Amino acid sequence: MQFTDEQQSAVHTTDPKVLVIAPPGSGKTRTLAGRILHLLQTGVRPSSILALTFTRRAATEMRERLLHQMGGEGAEAEKVLGALSIGTVHATCLDILRTYGDRLGYDPETLTVLDEGDADLVLERAAKDLGFLQEDGKWRSGISMVKIKRRLEQAYCNEHRKQPETRLDSHLEKIIVEYHNQLRALNSLDYGLILSECRRLFTEYPEVLETYQRRFMHVCVDEGQDSSAVEFSLYEALCPPSSIFIVADLAQSIYAFRNARPDLLRTWIGEGDFTVYHLTQCFRCGDEIVSAANELIRHNGDPLARPMVGATGRSGYVQDLQCETEALAHHCANLRAKYDLADIAIIARTHYLLRKIQGAFLDHHPPIPSHHVGDRRTVFDSKAFRILHAIMRLYVNRRDNIAFERVAGLFEIDRYQRSHIRAKGVEQGTPLIEIAMRHFGRAPTIKKIGQYLNDEHGYELRDLLKDLENLHGLSFDREWEFWSAHCGEMSVLESLMWFSTYDPERGDGYRKKNAVTLITAHAAKGLEWPVVIMACLHEGSLPSIQSIRAGDDVAIQEERRLCYVGCTRARERLVLHHDPDESEPSRFLDEFGLAREDAS
Repeated sequence: MQFTDEQQSAVHTTDPKVLVIAPPGSGKTRTLAGRILHLLQTGVRPSSILALTFTRRAATEMRERLLHQMGGEGAEAEKVLGALSIGTVHATCLDILRTYGDRLGYDPETLTVLDEGDADLVLERAAKDLGFLQEDGKWRSGISMVKIKRRLEQAYCNEHRKQPETRLDSHLEKIIVEYHNQLRALNSLDYGLILSECRRLFTEYPEVLETYQRRFMHVCVDEGQDSSAVEFSLYEALCPPSSIFIVADLAQSIYAFRNARPDLLRTWIGEGDFTVYHLTQCFRCGDEIVSAANELIRHNGDPLARPMVGATGRSGYVQDLQCETEALAHHCANLRAKYDLADIAIIARTHYLLRKIQGAFLDHHPPIPSHHVGDRRTVFDSKAFRILHAIMRLYVNRRDNIAFERVAGLFEIDRYQRSHIRAKGVEQGTPLIEIAMRHFGRAPTIKKIGQYLNDEHGYELRDLLKDLENLHGLSFDREWEFWSAHCGEMSVLESLMWFSTYDPERGDGYRKKNAVTLITAHAAKGLEWPVVIMACLHEGSLPSIQSIRAGDDVAIQEERRLCYVGCTRARERLVLHHDPDESEPSRFLDEFGLAREDAS
């Protein structure tokens, strides 16, 4: 593996705490993979290396690079790769909880993770049980779902739990405690609870933490600038006896809305604990794109940031495009003379804007194929998907009463019978699926679930879909396309665990197709295309109206970083678009330092 002098210094360092600042296209994945390979070549046991990535896609890319560098798919290389621990923070913590979760009162073997919709149902039920939500849907004591979820996020993302300061805080805390109690009764977690429960496990059972400290002597972290406080606390817990190697770029920190804490990296740097290495060469973007991106991010005034240096040997091209948003379809049609559709990405701030653009693509004559990445409306919100997901959870975890109620109608159980089952469940403390099987066992689907509940979860998803279609005449074509593309021939349990940490908003759902990619700037992180169109650069769009209303530099700086991330996805051609009939052009257009002209 060949390295630049900058990369070489970082890869071969002997310092125990290392921060590598790696701007777009500077070879951070190569450097991180090189670091792991260097550790292996110096005699470090593969099982003692933990690599934490921001996305599942990045973990896959890391494995592929390492496999290639170790000589391909030989038995020895596969053995070494299999011993390495490479994955997202959520996947790693879930794996830990599925090993030691019994210490916290869970059944590790059947532990499942609720999706956001079902987690909200449990949250509402907790509020109802405590009398804060009435049967008519009215909230009491100034409480609302928004306030509860905000408090829940604080509980998950703050390293130290805040004590209630007001009566409202106290009520919210009671609801959250009851919510977590109900999740334990369901033997389930929500997405945010995965990390905080792992942190609690380490805190309350230091012998478990010591087990992992002895195991992982080298911790490598990707995209460190987007880590939350709880993630940083997990790094710190693991690292007193271990070395830590963090790759980050503060100029690409774009996840404040998910409680990213890049300031903690700055604190570490300021305290002098870390040795800092800078990568400055950009091997992705043409020189004009590099220059424009440098001009933009310079307005954030970050003292740690160093300008990128173009290293592709290409000049690149930056275009200022002023036209109606619907006319982007015509612009992409013209680009087909030089580029394949798969070479083009349209990046926008929101899915709403992307749906508008996709509509114009469909109306174009002839229609232009497009692939909207991360649009949850396409699969996840469909009735069939929710039915399938709930039944999968029941196969794995019979205590998941929320999943049972989600599909009770499918089991030929009416509302009156459901009420009877629910009352019996509360009275006996028995899973609702077991009561249903006992009293309404004539329903064939329930018998099927009973048949496989104790089958060590080896039932393959394809067979489950076949049974459901035969029993109920349902069609799961789109759902099977999704699962088969991502999970292959996994068992139900393996597929469910995979989906538990799947996050399309971080680009996990990206698959290259022969179509124009429509993607948000957040999901585009880590991806690249020959042509990128930054669409709808308007005041109120990018920067967002919320950041403008905040009235402070911090919010605008995050939006500027988001724009910077988007434009540095382009290798050869960057198109900066705004619709002159829509609203005022984004302030970022002037900050790129380009001559403004009508290029439509």
